[in-house]
Amino acid sequence: MSEKNRQVEYDEENFFSILTVLKLALNKFNLIIISGVITALAVCLFVMIFVSPTYECRTTFYVYNTSDSSSINNSDVQAAKNLAVTYAKILKNNAVLDAVIKDINDTHGYTRKELRNTIIVSTVTDSQLIEIAVQTNNPDLSYEIANSVVKNAPKEILRIAKVGSVEAVNQPEFSDKKTSPKTFYDMLIGFIAGMIISFGILCLKFFSDATIFSSEDVERLVGKPVLGQIPEIKNVQKNKMWTLKKAGVISYEDKNEKSGSFSE
Repeated sequence: MSEKNRQVEYDEENFFSILTVLKLALNKFNLIIISGVITALAVCLFVMIFVSPTYECRTTFYVYNTSDSSSINNSDVQAAKNLAVTYAKILKNNAVLDAVIKDINDTHGYTRKELRNTIIVSTVTDSQLIEIAVQTNNPDLSYEIANSVVKNAPKEILRIAKVGSVEAVNQPEFSDKKTSPKTFYDMLIGFIAGMIISFGILCLKFFSDATIFSSEDVERLVGKPVLGQIPEIKNVQKNKMWTLKKAGVISYEDKNEKSGSFSE
């Protein structure tokens, strides 16, 4: 067989494989959709029962390197950008955390580790800005912690770094709108995942089944044409059936007449 013929045969096999998968998807479309819906509902139920809502309060700090605003130059700006990275680490330092804990400890018994996990600090690329997000399961607590950070961070940074400082660009704003979980998106992901998993199981079951259903299956598996085919037997009397005896003799037996059997 020439290389060209092999390529044609390979392309045909791929085409029929893709066509088979598409037919399977269409035939089992309702089942795939139902699987997706069931998975989405399961995800929704799991989120509602086991996942606690998270509320976020945000604020932004501006980093500066000099107290004289009339003499700021490029070197000061560049130095402030470098300081932003250092200040971002100081914001989660024990000194700042202890000051915040002192403010909120009357109503919430937070430890340093617990408080550190609620505060997310990030620097804005190529700028003098530091963004702070406080995430807890209580909107009032998130707002309270963010305000305490704004209050205590500048003096603690100045005390530790001894150079420059930070100033709040915007004050924290209270919000009772949860930031997570996002139930709709979680359900959408669950719906898609359910369809993919169910379709994958169907494909695995289909392609692992070696049962031959048609002459085309024989030609595809054996690689040779079918010379003959036994037609399907229809309209057989309801009270007749074919049975195979232990001796290997096929008999045509009447279910209603025990003695009236006939054998070849």
